[in-house]
Amino acid sequence: MSSSRPWLLAIGNATELDAARAALPRSATALAATLEAAFELLDADRELWPLLVVVAEARPGELHAAAIARLRHRLPLARLVCLQGPWCEGQPRRALVSQGEWQCYWHQVSARLGRELARLDATHVPLWSLPVTATREEQMVAACPIRQNHRAETIAVCSASAQAAAALAALCRQAGYATIETASTANFRVRGASAWLWDAHCDEIVDPARVQDVMRRADAARVIALVGFPRSQDVRRAKAAGIAAVLAKPLLAADLLWHLNAVQAHAAPARSAQCSRLTP
Repeated sequence: MSSSRPWLLAIGNATELDAARAALPRSATALAATLEAAFELLDADRELWPLLVVVAEARPGELHAAAIARLRHRLPLARLVCLQGPWCEGQPRRALVSQGEWQCYWHQVSARLGRELARLDATHVPLWSLPVTATREEQMVAACPIRQNHRAETIAVCSASAQAAAALAALCRQAGYATIETASTANFRVRGASAWLWDAHCDEIVDPARVQDVMRRADAARVIALVGFPRSQDVRRAKAAGIAAVLAKPLLAADLLWHLNAVQAHAAPARSAQCSRLTP
């Protein structure tokens, strides 16, 4: 979507939400550090009518219902996306997030905003353009359907749980990928895979020796780690160690497939994958 005027308003400046700002199209985005700053920006530029408003909440209670109601009154046709930081996880659903609003956590933003912005660029309807009466269940059903992969890449799946590995491999095969499953403790290297899915624990992804061992076994494949409730500092340390992406469990199939598609841009041309035992 191209426009000479900003069509997206992003509100918030928390460091934990840097990934959200990185996912937004810069030329189309007007930035405001706080809700009050956003109102000042809107008052100063009466021609600014964003179609989408992304509000970042770093901590519970940071966004007040009255301020959101004022924002809705000022921009009645804009859709609202609430991005919530690490301290917001686990809290009960707030009355603030009502029908017609879209919510995601900081670790979901790159996939979910990236996916919907790609849909917009392809002239498809993004989730935030669904009717305001759409429920959360209807939003999930409308998320990107599983698309068949036609490049014949192989995904290596590494997990200490045979059931988890089988479930991840089944999802990848449904999307058209070939798969190789290996236990996280097995002394095997997989050559020729385009991505390595690592079902891990938080303490593993911040252990440089463990990460290097996994990357050695993954050969040239980019590593995507799946962990339960990662902290923002854990994600930063994992990426600094060489992991391409960290996804929080439980996750949506569409989020995982978006990340797999994203790493294909950095993958070598598809070739036959092989699994071999590492020498001590």
